[in-house]
Amino acid sequence: MTFQIRCTALLVALGTCLPAGASAQQPWAVTVVPTTNPLPIGVCAAVFLTLADPRTKDRPRNPAGLLIGLADFDMDVVPADSTVLVGRYNGPNNWVVCACPGAGIGTIATVTATYPATTLAPAARVPGVTFSSSTTITISALRSSTTPLGCKNVSQVATVPTASPGQAQPLAGAATTGRTPVPVTAAPRGTPARPPSTSPPTPLPPGPSTPRAPPGTVASPPMVNPSGFTATDRGLGNVDFQWQPVANAVRYRVNGPGIAASGAITVSTSMRHPKIPAGPQTFKLTTIYAQNRSDSTTSSTASTVVRVLPSHSQPWLSKAGPASAKTVQTPKNTGSSGNTVGRVASRRG
Repeated sequence: MTFQIRCTALLVALGTCLPAGASAQQPWAVTVVPTTNPLPIGVCAAVFLTLADPRTKDRPRNPAGLLIGLADFDMDVVPADSTVLVGRYNGPNNWVVCACPGAGIGTIATVTATYPATTLAPAARVPGVTFSSSTTITISALRSSTTPLGCKNVSQVATVPTASPGQAQPLAGAATTGRTPVPVTAAPRGTPARPPSTSPPTPLPPGPSTPRAPPGTVASPPMVNPSGFTATDRGLGNVDFQWQPVANAVRYRVNGPGIAASGAITVSTSMRHPKIPAGPQTFKLTTIYAQNRSDSTTSSTASTVVRVLPSHSQPWLSKAGPASAKTVQTPKNTGSSGNTVGRVASRRG
């Protein structure tokens, strides 16, 4: 969206020039972007926001560090008339605007995003920030005879072309948008006032509208935990873990015996953990996504038998044997004569 820049000489000198219609409390660059413009009658178009924080060169975040999105804004369309235009949420992060059958061709609609949303929790609001950002959409010729969800079922279409003074005056009840309209063209339902466009139809949004969820809720794809998870005993209580990477993962968490309740966290796809208790042990691996999202109900599992020498108060005798031999350790005991009793044996595998 392009703003007119209005600055006085004093503001220019101070470097405080602001876009027309913008608030001094708007610290971010926000653009309202309709996916279809012009918008044909009978069609709905999704509207999304692009946001940028010039200070961080990233998307703005709320006090909790979460990314700010469409769910943090109130979305509105003017004129808000169910025979002309309707706007509705299909989930917290999806908002569409629909041109109803009663809309006049050439009607200019204004879509506005206002921060913060009235339902946004105080803790999720950026202190001192309140502003609106808008864009316009032009209504074009009928493309679909379907009445979008939320629109009133009317049987006539008003045509509002650009015209110079002196043209025919509108009939009683004709919709106007500040331009000189021509008389309303009455037609049976489904019959356009002019030949329909030859361009491919735009698909309507599927199904009925979904109620808007609390702002801040993030619509996200299913979370996946790693495959190929293995646990390998390395002796002396050390266990090596390894797994396959997961797309969009931020980090991974391993839980199990000998590991803190909060888990062992890593950004790699392998790790070694010490001080694992002896015996057969089972471990869990969970993928952690952005905003600390995870699904621990489907964590990957791996098992191994951990072999650790039992604790003992006396030193043990040990002797390294050949590479192909196994070393057997026995306790070191001191007899009554002071001689060392015990043996170290090496045997071939």
